[in-house]
Amino acid sequence: VEKVQRAAFVVCVSTFGRAQLLRVCPPETWDKIRVVHCGIERRVGNGRQKRGSPPRILRVARRSPEKGHLVLLDALAELRRRGVVCEATLVGDGPMRPDVEQKIGALGLESAVTLTGALSIDEVFNQYERADLVALTSFSEGIPVTLMEALSQGCPVVATDVGGVSELIEEGFSGWLVPPGHPELFADALEKALLDPIGAAEMASNGQQRVREEFDISRSARDLEDLFRQSIERAPEFDDVWN
Repeated sequence: VEKVQRAAFVVCVSTFGRAQLLRVCPPETWDKIRVVHCGIERRVGNGRQKRGSPPRILRVARRSPEKGHLVLLDALAELRRRGVVCEATLVGDGPMRPDVEQKIGALGLESAVTLTGALSIDEVFNQYERADLVALTSFSEGIPVTLMEALSQGCPVVATDVGGVSELIEEGFSGWLVPPGHPELFADALEKALLDPIGAAEMASNGQQRVREEFDISRSARDLEDLFRQSIERAPEFDDVWN
């Protein structure tokens, strides 16, 4: 609170994050708490590769409790019980790796789930190009960069409706949103996406356009520049700084 009171302005990367600050800060500081969405660079890849068989689900995240990896594994097991055949690749590493490995074994998913560990950014984008679907099962998030990256490459996405995720993904228009902690509901959304590749591709295209318009790093930089400029203009003693 003291930092907000002393600052000329405060930037949050999501409306959700701003709301958390408004909750604890006095009303007289609210006007200085602004939102500038985190942006990503436009990246030209090799293009989406032809849909494979079985379809591939990709999860890119640190293996930590808040990322909900075990929920995804339960959802994959539910898909198998329904007769929906798919494979999954989990990219990332972290303290829950042993728990994830144990869960894969307990569910009998060894042949369906690949763990890559941490990858370079180029390797991650290669994974996006090969994926049929990107999944996010987190219990908490801001606005996940991994979803921005996935949509920028035309990947359909299924995600939990937490934090600022709904500021990026509109349910039924640019992806599927699911309440957190519900493997069966997540399996429902995965099944819809996998069994309707044409509809999924249309949603991915809508999401790709939104990322280009609202989550581009150049736009984010311009918005930040405007805030700095306005701050300096309100402080005459800093006239020489900008010039």
